[in-house]
Amino acid sequence: MTKNIFFCTLLFVAISHCYAQGIKTEALIVLNDHTIIHGILKNRDWETTPDKIQFKSAEEARFETYTPSEIKSFSIGGVKYISKYLLIDKTPVATNDLKKELLYDTSHQWVFAKQLIPGKKPLYEYINANGVPNYFIEMTKDSLHLLIFKRYIDDQSKVEVVEKYKNQLTMYFSDCMEMLDDITLISYNESSLLQIFSNYQKCKGESSSQVKKEKLKYTFDLYGGYTYSKIKFGGPPELLFSGGQYESYSSYAFLISAGLPIAKKFQRRNIVVELGLKNNNIVGSDSLQGGIGSSYLTNINLKYSYIKGNLLYRHYFILLDNISAFADLGFSVGRAFRKKGDVRNITNGLVYNNYNNINASDANFTIGAGVQMHRILAVIRYEQGNLLTINSTVNSTIKTLYIMAGFRIF
Repeated sequence: MTKNIFFCTLLFVAISHCYAQGIKTEALIVLNDHTIIHGILKNRDWETTPDKIQFKSAEEARFETYTPSEIKSFSIGGVKYISKYLLIDKTPVATNDLKKELLYDTSHQWVFAKQLIPGKKPLYEYINANGVPNYFIEMTKDSLHLLIFKRYIDDQSKVEVVEKYKNQLTMYFSDCMEMLDDITLISYNESSLLQIFSNYQKCKGESSSQVKKEKLKYTFDLYGGYTYSKIKFGGPPELLFSGGQYESYSSYAFLISAGLPIAKKFQRRNIVVELGLKNNNIVGSDSLQGGIGSSYLTNINLKYSYIKGNLLYRHYFILLDNISAFADLGFSVGRAFRKKGDVRNITNGLVYNNYNNINASDANFTIGAGVQMHRILAVIRYEQGNLLTINSTVNSTIKTLYIMAGFRIF
């Protein structure tokens, strides 16, 4: 058990170290004196808005840290972040954290605001470290105003909503009055706001210029590879397999894997469901008690083919634009659908057909890690659990190491 804990710890430390190296991809920053610098940006895998960035030009050897007050903006992958001193709403998202009074929990601070819509009527977004979204419009040049939305608990313990942002948007789009009815129906979220801004652009006969909105990124992968297992049995010595330890070499596994992010804002956090095939070869020898003072040596050569089902939590760590690492944690169950081989008495050649004191099913704890480069994947995975047996006096454990390659369909 100590070795297993050490292995799991070492695996997560290695992945965390890779993640700490950060993302390195092309970007540009605009300094406060309007100087434009092209270079490399580190750590852009953000689920919330960053409070600082690490950047270096091509000529520099080391990354420099920049806060919002130190630069005017930075751009990466067609997305622009501007630096502003803004009024930020910190109201919690969870209903259980709401206050029983109508008080605005706001503060002024320097932030990076992400531009969702460019042009004459821009829209900006800032998401704080607790996941609270803030949206801003530009009423006058270089002056951003918070779209005000407030939730609180009233005296009857009901959730009440203040939607001042709808009035603000009515003024913002006052040159397109036919949108008034649409504004009353919107919600305070990115998707709804992007739609109303898109409607405004259509109203004015402009081409849509919004930043491509985030969608849930489903994944579908195929894996194949080799496994190595150690199977250990315990129980009374007179029973077949009891006390024996067997190794399963050159076994195979094939998996079909489907993943879905937990939420749009958390694309790196996936629930993964897998279905596949795996085989176990139990090869070795064991002694059976045949009578008073006598025993027989048996040769064991059994092959089991399993249907496997896995349920995993997967967390991605982006390393480069087209390279990412991931860590898996979950559980696995399997059930044999085919059994081959025999248990043979070496002394007299007798074959024992009743070797099914192994109920060929297993249940495992699973941990793993992998790397994705474009559509190619490489995975290493460790499982530990129990082989369930018909005879309750025979207990068993199985430890399996998987080394697999995969291909991402989408």
